[in-house]
Amino acid sequence: MTATNRFYENTFTASLGSLILSAAHDVQYDRIQYAFDQLMVEVDALQGLTGIVSLSGFPASFSGAAGKYLVVNAAESAVEFIPGGRVGVKSVAGTSYTVLASDAGKVVHFSSADPVTVTVPKNTLTQGDVVCFRQSGAGQVTLVAASGVTLNSTDSLLSTRKQHAQIAIVCDDATTDANVFGVLGERNAPTLGFSTLTGGNQFTGSQAVTFTALTDGTNIAVDASLSNNFRVTLGGNRTLDNPTNLKDGMVLNIKVKQDGTGTRTLAFGSKYKWPGGSVPPLSPAAGAVDLICAQYDSSDDILLCNMLRAFA
Repeated sequence: MTATNRFYENTFTASLGSLILSAAHDVQYDRIQYAFDQLMVEVDALQGLTGIVSLSGFPASFSGAAGKYLVVNAAESAVEFIPGGRVGVKSVAGTSYTVLASDAGKVVHFSSADPVTVTVPKNTLTQGDVVCFRQSGAGQVTLVAASGVTLNSTDSLLSTRKQHAQIAIVCDDATTDANVFGVLGERNAPTLGFSTLTGGNQFTGSQAVTFTALTDGTNIAVDASLSNNFRVTLGGNRTLDNPTNLKDGMVLNIKVKQDGTGTRTLAFGSKYKWPGGSVPPLSPAAGAVDLICAQYDSSDDILLCNMLRAFA
């Protein structure tokens, strides 16, 4: 007789002339087989019909594994214990990628030399899941939220700062109607606008503000947000309009040069105010250079001006 399932196999054949109690043996073997059948049913209910087939690939001992995690190895051929601090590593060579559920707890490396777009899809990750992204190549990695997904990031920064930078997403909410993620890490710096220094500051190195060229025309516009230093060569009689985007206390330096003809004149917008109330004339010689220095006073909405003339 034979009793067999995938956990227990035994075949018993009585020798000719041997004395056995066949009925009693059959009962015992039936009971053994029934017990293993029940065990198989319970395991299948937990693991699925294609679940555990054998114990091969399982750690031989739990010794020294306290506090560690049991995970499937990189080859997907067995399970192993790993320390709590270890994460999986995944490499991607392309320029577009969509996050997978299996990426949770991993660092995804992007080796592309071209920019990479990473889409965070809806209803894929679970609350508490963390996925890290590393810009291993020259291509900047940028996160994009799929429809129904919210990526919360300071200043809406969603790209890596430079090569070797890492950013990560943390799933805050994974409900059907709200897929919300926090973004952290070495993200691209925001475009810096005006900054206010509230304390005393001492600079030990030189500081420089580059010149911005003004466009010569009948009316010359000055955008004070672009620089503190400006220059223009006059090709005719012009008017220097009131600057835009002025800030209280701002100092503007405007270099004015005559073209090869010379004798060009320059009128000024209403904010420009001069000592004694008289507007000084430009140096008339061809190629002559004058420098207008102006400081903005927001309380009176005026530019306090002076002109240094006829630089040789």
